[in-house]
Amino acid sequence: MGNTAGVLHLGTRAAPLSLGFLGMRPSCTLDVSPIALELPLSLDATGAARLAIVVPSVASNIGVRLATQATVLDPGVNTPIPAVQSNALETVLGGLR
Repeated sequence: MGNTAGVLHLGTRAAPLSLGFLGMRPSCTLDVSPIALELPLSLDATGAARLAIVVPSVASNIGVRLATQATVLDPGVNTPIPAVQSNALETVLGGLR
């Protein structure tokens, strides 16, 4: 699934919400809610996307949990909305001790 576009969702981790009601596969779930930010993605021929996100280095960010998940267009999916979801990734921001 290379040379396509998608969206990276950033927010907090939530209970999975099946996206079948939107016309996607019932196994596609949204695991990030509320979504605080959405960033466009461009996937290369291998299906990889690279995105640098700068997080301010301030003490109040230590311990903050961020969840990310991608929605990617996939013309090979035979559904009304030809897109698939990645698994969610939760990251905890840390600091030096």
